[in-house]
Amino acid sequence: RVAVRASSLYPDSIMNHMALTGSKGLDIYADGEYCATIRPGITDEWFEGVCELKAGVKDIEINMPLYNGLTRLLIGISAGANVLAPRPYRFNEPVVYYGSSITQGGCASRPGNCYQGFLSRWLDADQVNLGFSGSAKGEAEMAEYIAGLPMCAFVFDYDHNAPDVEHLRRTHEPFFKIIRRARPELPVIFVTKPDGNRDPHGEERRELIYATYEHARENGDAHVWFVDGRTLFGEHDHEDCTVDGCHPNDLGFYRMAQAIYPALKQALSV
Repeated sequence: RVAVRASSLYPDSIMNHMALTGSKGLDIYADGEYCATIRPGITDEWFEGVCELKAGVKDIEINMPLYNGLTRLLIGISAGANVLAPRPYRFNEPVVYYGSSITQGGCASRPGNCYQGFLSRWLDADQVNLGFSGSAKGEAEMAEYIAGLPMCAFVFDYDHNAPDVEHLRRTHEPFFKIIRRARPELPVIFVTKPDGNRDPHGEERRELIYATYEHARENGDAHVWFVDGRTLFGEHDHEDCTVDGCHPNDLGFYRMAQAIYPALKQALSV
């Protein structure tokens, strides 16, 4: 058994469009397979749960809450069990993601179902999630910070948080150029928002992001990929992929992962 007991930073925080199991809860995977969700009470500071496992050596992954922080995290194991070093990921460095509330994980029903969770398991790659709900606006300071991080690939996904087309025009390509100057051969994947069809300026925003990609290619950059947001929710039943017309549900995140996976797979030569 693996037992988890945790305390929420904001025990009274309740979102009206996202399950508590995703915003405040944790989930546990064993050898890449889902095992258990540690479910918080509505206003409880402390919550706990147990993952039942078959005997044997297991790689255990515990995914943290997508929105609420933790003040304490206690992990228990069965009497007589041993803690060993984990099996290394396929890649020595993680994939870094930067973007909006969708990037952060809103509104997956549990942490492992954000699109990065799927991609991490499929690629056997660690992840760093720099999704900032409403606050990722392509600031140069963030580009400088990200450029200094260890990573095997960078997924650039802040379209949703740019307040208007002009802001995106002022920030998108300059942000990329800061990354590229510091990391000339880093694989960079550009992603446009999945619900652009609901935005009267969605096509203009998409073309602007594509222009950043196209300019890089024209300048001889072979380490860039473009994922069209119009493909992120698949070919059918787009409106069944969100909780509110914007934030993906689990189906939406699964389809996003499916759409981004080929670009990352190629970028990482998997």
